Amino acid sequence: MAIPNIAHFVWGLKPEPEPFHLVHYLCIESCRRTQRPDSIVLHCRHRPTGPYWRLLEPHVAIEPAELVPEVTARATTTTSCRRPTATRTTPISCASTP
Repeated sequence: MAIPNIAHFVWGLKPEPEPFHLVHYLCIESCRRTQRPDSIVLHCRHRPTGPYWRLLEPHVAIEPAELVPEVTARATTTTSCRRPTATRTTPISCASTP
């Protein structure tokens, strides 16, 4: 069985909507051009807006995303988390503290 060539991104999980920034566009467009996935899925709580989103919209499928209480509870209790400042499409590295 082959692994599906589908790119998944998570974006827009904040309580309020925000514009789709250049760095988000570049991340997904780079994936589209280099990986050439069969499909790109954007999991988001709020539908993106703005000129960069309009460039990507024909190439991306939207899937609604809801916050998972078990995950959000752990994220707020972890004291030593490094979160990326440029984009939420990059991995988050968290280390538990004793």
